[in-house]
Amino acid sequence: SQELLERAAAAVVFSLDEQTLASTFGRRGFRVGLLATGMLGEVVYLAAGEVGLRACGVGAFADNELSALLELPEGTSPVYLVALGKE
Repeated sequence: SQELLERAAAAVVFSLDEQTLASTFGRRGFRVGLLATGMLGEVVYLAAGEVGLRACGVGAFADNELSALLELPEGTSPVYLVALGKE
């Protein structure tokens, strides 16, 4: 996935705020967040296809390094990303 991301024109990163999810949805909050992430990922795939782009989902990455790169606040975790580009 490293090579794919290096070649991608852009990437959409989905992150979850665990404290907000827990306070809103209780102990299943993180699971609700993952389900919502999956649905939004599908929307990105469909939108990319409509404008002639390719999309590739990536669920395995170095969490801490990506969090630092994006300067995510404490308690917010990247959970999924979609790489975008031409073929």
